[in-house]
Parts: sequence; C-alpha cells; structure tokens
Amino acid sequence: MEKELVSVIMPVYNAEKYIEIALHSLMAQTYQTFEVILVNDGSTDKSSTLISELIDQDKRFKVLTITNHGQGYARHLGIQSATGEYLTFMDSDDIVAPQWLEVMVTAMQRHHVEMVCVNYAEFLADINLAYHQNFVPQTLTMAQTELYTEWCLDKRFKGFLWNKLFRTESILAHNEIATFTYMEDSLLILELLDKVQSAYFDNQVVYYYRFNPAGTIRSTFKPNDLLAIETFEKLATKIVSNNPQFEALFAVRLIKIQLFLLMRMSYQQLKENRQLLTKFGKLIKLNANSLPLVLNRLDLWLVKCMRGTMFSFIMLKIRGILIWIQRISRQICGKFQKSV
Repeated sequence: MEKELVSVIMPVYNAEKYIEIALHSLMAQTYQTFEVILVNDGSTDKSSTLISELIDQDKRFKVLTITNHGQGYARHLGIQSATGEYLTFMDSDDIVAPQWLEVMVTAMQRHHVEMVCVNYAEFLADINLAYHQNFVPQTLTMAQTELYTEWCLDKRFKGFLWNKLFRTESILAHNEIATFTYMEDSLLILELLDKVQSAYFDNQVVYYYRFNPAGTIRSTFKPNDLLAIETFEKLATKIVSNNPQFEALFAVRLIKIQLFLLMRMSYQQLKENRQLLTKFGKLIKLNANSLPLVLNRLDLWLVKCMRGTMFSFIMLKIRGILIWIQRISRQICGKFQKSV
C-alpha cells in the first residue's frame, strides 16, 4: 500500500473536556502518514492550551486560530490548508480506533474508488457502552447511481463526513462556506456525489461518535435552516433531470428533511412557517405510495395524523421525545467497546 498523505480536518470550539482523548486516539493511528489541521474557532476555554501541550513535539499537527465563525467556516479553512491526497474529518469530542485511517486508505486504494464509508458506533459521554448497526452486506462497492438511492434511503450512508474518506480534489471543488447548519454535512455529501463514480462501504467499526442526549432534544430551529431545504431542492432537481427514475425517491427524502426541520420548531415558529407545514401536507398526499421507501412505520403514522398547527406541533414533539428515548435505550443496551 502506498503511503499517501491523509489530511484530517478537526474544527475545535470549547472542547477542553474531550480534546485530549480525541488527539491521543489520532496519535495512536497505525497508518501514520497523515496531517491534522486543527481549526480553533475562537475557543474561550482551555482548548488552546491543551492543544499546544499535546502536539508540541508532533509536527503532523497544525493549528489555525480564528475568531468564532462557526463550524462551516472552520471546516472551509481547514480544507483550504489541506495538502494530502486524501481527506477526512473528525469531531473534537469523538474517538477513533487505531486502525481508522488504515482501514479507509486500504479500501480506497484496493478498490479504486473515490469515497470510502466505514461503520461507526454511538456512545454516551463517560460511559464505555456503544451501539452500532451492521452494514448488510458487510462490505460492498456501489456505483454512482446506486449512491443517490443510498443517500435518499439514509440507512448505511448517513449524513456524516467523519466516517468517510474522500479524494481531496473532490472536496476542493465544493469547498464553499455553508450559511446554514441543518443537514450541512449531508447536503455537502450529496453535492460531492457528482465526483464519485464508485464508493466502498466497510462494516468495521473504527469511529466512535460521542452522543449528547441533551443536545439532541434541545435542537432548535433557526430561520436560515430553511436554506437547507432550498439547497436540497436545487440539487434534487439537477440530479432528477438526468436520472428521472429517482424522482419519487427524492420527493420522499424531501418529506423526511422537512419532518425533522418541523420537529425543531416552537409552536410560534410553526405558526410563522405555516406555509412549510402546508407544503409538507401536500407532499404527503402526492407521494403517499412512495412514503414507505424512506419513512418507518412510526413516522408514516405521524405524518398521516398531522392536522392543523397545534395538533401537528404536539405530534412533532412526541416524535422528538420518542427518538430521544430510542437513542438512549440503544446505548443502555449497547455492547462494551474496548476501543472507547
């Protein structure tokens, strides 16, 4: 295997509690031909001091310090500074297994693909219990048209950048500063697929995502989140114009995107964005037969029961609570992971 340089981009903002274990897991990589670009996004805690102490003697780690602009801008700067043939991402509160980079680079070179996707596990902070779902089959290679379907189904693919390895040239072609945060990663991946002729999926769990229950249930709507829907509709229109067989699939994926955005809204916000709720209802009726492609039974029942602003708000909040309970129970029933 050629030792191609891998660039790892890590935005950092007030990560003093977990940055040490995150960086130590990177330093322990079996594939050692990498650079880490840490973008300190105006941290006000001890993150800067801890980073300086940890990477003092390791020239593979570089730090960019900026005033706070948000994760999208920090990631943009990190990508601009990348010099590797391949590029991946890591969150500053997560952990990677020692073979994380090796698994991805080996797959990229062995299968001659433009993207590699590995499996991951969720774990609760400070608890060595982790949950993951296996890929079925365990490994597979997908062509570009299959990847569009996979993105819409949102099962193996998921909208994360950190469990994927890309060719840097592909990322640079789409290195724009995102003006929204809702689904930012997922929509970037969809945009990148026009550069990906094939991708390889590997079931090995080599990334550990630190799940914050409070952050999940407190996710709130911001007006610029609506830009995510606009961005998706533009991308979907472009893709469907060349692949009309995907029209129904992208339509129901839009329903799922809108559903989770509506779940973030307060009652007042739902009233102010009633036009989105109306559009959502029309899409449900137009695509009733295709809904099972993307929505599970509970979501199918939920969207069909939504009537009026108040009742819809109650149903959406119930769904949010059920998702939170489901994710917590997964961790409780998860398996002990020594790598964590």
